[in-house]
Amino acid sequence: MSNLKDITTRIHSIQNIHKITKAMELVSISKMKRATSAVLASRDYAGTLWAVIDDLAGRVNQKAHPLLFSPKKIKKVLLIVMTSDRGLCGSFNTEIFQKVSQFLKILGEKRKVDYVVIGKKGEDRAAREKWNVLASFDNLSVAPNFNDAAPIARLATDEFLNKKYDHVFIIYSDFVSTINQRSVIHELLPIKSSEDLGDVESNLKKKEKEDLPKYSYEFKFEPGRDEVLEFILPRAIQTQVYQALLESIASEQAARMVAMKNASDAAVDMVDDLKLTFNQLRQAAITREIAEISTGKAVLEEV
Repeated sequence: MSNLKDITTRIHSIQNIHKITKAMELVSISKMKRATSAVLASRDYAGTLWAVIDDLAGRVNQKAHPLLFSPKKIKKVLLIVMTSDRGLCGSFNTEIFQKVSQFLKILGEKRKVDYVVIGKKGEDRAAREKWNVLASFDNLSVAPNFNDAAPIARLATDEFLNKKYDHVFIIYSDFVSTINQRSVIHELLPIKSSEDLGDVESNLKKKEKEDLPKYSYEFKFEPGRDEVLEFILPRAIQTQVYQALLESIASEQAARMVAMKNASDAAVDMVDDLKLTFNQLRQAAITREIAEISTGKAVLEEV
């Protein structure tokens, strides 16, 4: 009977866990809907703006603005890593850290890397791996606004303009669908045309670029080239950081929703298996008791 009691306790425990995971799944669904709405609403603007910058960077001399200038040798790199504040989101953070490891192997040991970490999970990893963290940000809302990206973009831009870093990269999770999120690397600075990106992955879809009109004429700047570039380039950097934030948050909520759904389904399966085991043990116990009673009765009748 002790086994039956233990199984009953386990069933109640798993049922309580199922209630928690189901509630977390429903919360993640609600948050994911808000996050995906924000992502879809901003993608067209971010894609078009970067396409303009992409075309502009291919036509304007690098010396036209410091944000366009690319040094010949890469000595020091700033890496912005976007993670989550909380766990229970499947392999979301693991894939980001794997991407960081792959990227570091590509860079090689000769290049020094500093980090800007977004999310508490990234801060924990940075502490364990002893990363040289320039700054960290956490507790970002599910639906951040454009100004939330300003400190991150301003920090990256200022450090690049001060020539402390030769390149600035950002690693985040790109939201493809509810069940598909992929970690990507995007070169934030210097601003380059798409032909110069090399092996670095872009967060823009090729189809979006192909659908944009192609122009064969030169740009005319009003009031002037310097004034236009001074306004539009920093805003483009902030837009890219903002879009990466939205993509990362949507991916996190989608990953958590799937993880909690899988946990809820697993809890239901475990309860079903335990109930089956419970019924088998109870039936065996009843059969044994009946056999004992029958044996006792037969002994008494012989006496």
